[in-house]
Amino acid sequence: SAGGNVTILVRYATNMPNRDASGPAAGVSDPYVKFTVGGISASTSNIRNNLNPEWNEYVSLGFLGSATEIRVDIWDKDTGLEFADDLLVTSTVRVPFCSTFNADYSEERC
Repeated sequence: SAGGNVTILVRYATNMPNRDASGPAAGVSDPYVKFTVGGISASTSNIRNNLNPEWNEYVSLGFLGSATEIRVDIWDKDTGLEFADDLLVTSTVRVPFCSTFNADYSEERC
């Protein structure tokens, strides 16, 4: 199967759930996006105190074959008294088919 170097432009998210609304570190979620393929993962930076974050960041996952499943998770970054990061949203997308002779632009919304 064809494949290629996969680079994802992460633009924005809207109406993220707030997982920091109570407790000793109450505030607003600090979201970041994490992509996972097998044992490989890559993330955006986290946007502090924002339920409608705008990243406009590129994340490179290296060479992947067409139809490879990519797990997409949006997490709330927690530090200090909050212990572990909180999962906000999860989804999967697949690498679109492309070849050296046909490298169409593909946009997946999730």
